[in-house]
Amino acid sequence: MPEPADLPEDARMTTEQLNELADALSILCSKSSVLKERDELRLLMEENLQAEEDPKSPSGALTKRIRSMLTKIDSQLQDYDNRVGSSLQMMSADPQGRISVQDLQKALAVIKHKPDEEVGQVVIQKLDVDQDGFVELEHVLGLVREEGLGKLFFLL
Repeated sequence: MPEPADLPEDARMTTEQLNELADALSILCSKSSVLKERDELRLLMEENLQAEEDPKSPSGALTKRIRSMLTKIDSQLQDYDNRVGSSLQMMSADPQGRISVQDLQKALAVIKHKPDEEVGQVVIQKLDVDQDGFVELEHVLGLVREEGLGKLFFLL
């Protein structure tokens, strides 16, 4: 990899690329292949329970039918997760919550809107502040939650 001085300071990944990278890392590091779906389903079930208690909501029969459907879907997701499980977990963070630079490169390679190779190298070098070959997973995922510009600066 080129030295940091040889790389452009203003390397950028678009918001779309950062979102795709965060999604890819979440999937590739996840112990469950349907974690996101189960979270969304849990929220729907909570909303359904609140709707049943709300006197202004539609009929109780409808909310009970919806809850029954959601319960069946949850059961099917659980069965699927038991079968497929962590087969998509192609990388994992170490106990300090870090992933290797090679794993980050793999994740960059599988996103739909891949950044240019030079931009990818700059981003990786800027994230690997101490140049030990590891990047904190939370720092990468945090990029998406910040301004969304994807502009990284050396943290010195």
